[in-house]
Amino acid sequence: MTGTRQASSTAAGGRCRAVTIRRGGLAALVATLLAGCSQSPEPSAPFDAEAIVIGAGISGLSAAIAMGQAGVIVLVMDMNSVPGGHAVLAGGVALVGTPVQEALGFEDSPERAYEDWMAWTVEGHPEWTRFYAEQSRPMIYDWVTAMGAEFVRAQPENSSGNPRFHFTEGRAINLVLPMIRTALAQDSVSFLWNVRAEELLTDNGSVTGVVTRHLRSGQSRTLRAPHVVIATGGLEADLERVLSNWTAELPRPDRLLVGSSVMATGSGHDLAQAAGAALTRLDRRYVY
Repeated sequence: MTGTRQASSTAAGGRCRAVTIRRGGLAALVATLLAGCSQSPEPSAPFDAEAIVIGAGISGLSAAIAMGQAGVIVLVMDMNSVPGGHAVLAGGVALVGTPVQEALGFEDSPERAYEDWMAWTVEGHPEWTRFYAEQSRPMIYDWVTAMGAEFVRAQPENSSGNPRFHFTEGRAINLVLPMIRTALAQDSVSFLWNVRAEELLTDNGSVTGVVTRHLRSGQSRTLRAPHVVIATGGLEADLERVLSNWTAELPRPDRLLVGSSVMATGSGHDLAQAAGAALTRLDRRYVY
């Protein structure tokens, strides 16, 4: 994508400030906030942004939009030369209690969806399942339709046969495009393309920045911010890693093909672990 803004080298300056993020957005469901202001010391170099988001897919865009709308100075980086991540390859998204369902004559509710999903899943997480069932309408459907996304149909999901799997015209690309436009329109949100996050900087247990490498020039650069969000997607393009985290009670396939973004390599997991984070439930993924 050409003509997009590049990150400014001007420091945000000062200590971090209190910011209220407006409720709503996919980021609240899928982005992981790694570092906050708390008691972290003043860095030796000025900040490049108030928040750095690693990954410009649907999760990273959501985080950037939510923070940008609250006035936070956000720098988004991505290994690709365009935004969208794996989501542009996806189909639809499960939603509960929408006008699309009502037009089909299906009366859905968070409680009904929760019961369907918990009956279908293996070792489902009750709190997160209920949260998603209750919040998918306001935090996804209402949020993205306000940006211009339009869901045109809903079809039966695997768990119950009820029409909860929602599609935009042309599949998920037209869910992501309105988010890209919204993010690019935010004056406080800037982007760096073809940049890989190599390492998270830490100071007394707080993440204070990111060591990056430009994939075309090879140039290394250190970026600092009081907040860092990892939104790098999954690991499904690394087939060895997929198999090493295979669900134990399911038969292992003889052959796997990559059906996700080639950049879904698990690099975000590696960044987080190297900085001291713990990973859990990696064997509980829906792999096509």
